[in-house]
Amino acid sequence: MTEKKMEEMKLPDVEILLANFIGLLGNKAYDCLGLIPKEGSTIDLKQAKLAIDSMGAIIEAISPMIDTKQSQDFRNLLSTLRMAYVQKAGNQPK
Repeated sequence: MTEKKMEEMKLPDVEILLANFIGLLGNKAYDCLGLIPKEGSTIDLKQAKLAIDSMGAIIEAISPMIDTKQSQDFRNLLSTLRMAYVQKAGNQPK
């Protein structure tokens, strides 16, 4: 394999991978909370909580390594999801 092809295959830094993963977890949390309208979707609070809690842990870990604006954007997303979770959990039959 040529050196150029090996360079093209190189994975990004861990901070970038984790930032992308936060986005994926955020989308999954929105979906599990029923906030992404689609046919046949169901609310799954257990999965939503796991995604949200995981996002929080990752955000805490990478915040010192990313710029302030991106860190604040992640924290805002996390707050929005936490509020949506509390609202959905409060509306579920007991």
